[in-house]
Formats: sequence, structure tokens, C-alpha cells
Amino acid sequence: MTAGHCFAGEFPPEARALVSYGPNVRAAALYLLHAEHRLLERTAQALSEMLGVPVSTGFVASLAAEAPGALDPFLAEVAERLVASPVVHVDETPDQVPH
Repeated sequence: MTAGHCFAGEFPPEARALVSYGPNVRAAALYLLHAEHRLLERTAQALSEMLGVPVSTGFVASLAAEAPGALDPFLAEVAERLVASPVVHVDETPDQVPH
């Protein structure tokens, strides 16, 4: 409150509930869960300890359902850029060629 005026901001679209975590926390949770192969309980516990607030296993589990479609725009752009590129090197052969 400043000089008798009250100012209120708007919540970002990611804030859909009373307790909401932004995209960085959501990404960190998915990283811990899938890239680090942690259990739901251990992922929630790790986030709780890092953030200093309780994080439920239900929140972590809900991310697995929303995550697959989140990469669609990125993958579409990558495909578009690959098609437009004059040269695309995709050889993943692990063999060593003697010089």
C-alpha cells in the first residue's frame, strides 16, 4: 500500500491453484524423477528439502501426465530447422576410423 492506494498483480497462467509451482520447479521435479530415476517419494522429499516447503507425491505424479505434450512445440521447431538445413549430419556410428 502506497499513499492510500492498493496495488494488485495478476497471477501467471501457471498458477492454477492455491499452491502452484512455476516451470523451473516443474522441470526440476521431472528431471529428478526421470533423468535421475528417483522414486516419487524421493523426488518429493528432495524438492521439499531444496525448496523448504512441503511437496506432495501427488504433485510429482501429476507432472508425468502433463509432460509428454510439453515438448511438442520444441520438437516441431527442431524438425522444421532440420528440413530447412542444407546439411544434416546424423551419423551415430561409434566406430573409430584409423587415420
